[in-house]
Amino acid sequence: MNYSDSLVKSLTTAVIASGVSQLDAMTMFPKGIGQAGKVNFIGGRLSFPIAMGIAVFLSNYLAELVHSYILPHISSDKRVVNSLSSVITLGSTFGATYVFLNTVNSTLVSALGLLNLALIVGLAEVSSTYVFSNYISPWLLAEN
Repeated sequence: MNYSDSLVKSLTTAVIASGVSQLDAMTMFPKGIGQAGKVNFIGGRLSFPIAMGIAVFLSNYLAELVHSYILPHISSDKRVVNSLSSVITLGSTFGATYVFLNTVNSTLVSALGLLNLALIVGLAEVSSTYVFSNYISPWLLAEN
């Protein structure tokens, strides 16, 4: 996967994470998250789904770069690289998203809960891998 593929894959993950977190916020907090759901970010206030999308995009893009450029030097076996990449991607995306959200609004992470955050990140990662592999990547290859 090259830089542009990693970027598109990470954007796909971010969009799905943002949508899932919006649905999650609506079910967990039917009356609204209120101020706990707002995040101060670069001089503005963002909603929880947008902040989640940004956090997931940044962390997933770094994980995709590790998958593409570092892991192939560790092992030549593609199964080992893909398995290792899945673990690293899920773990680093969850960890970086947690750190980002906790840094900008620790109340939000407390209200959301770690399990819920892990489920959002995991669902977004698995869904985006499926969507990217089966729909977006073939379309991008057809364009070239």
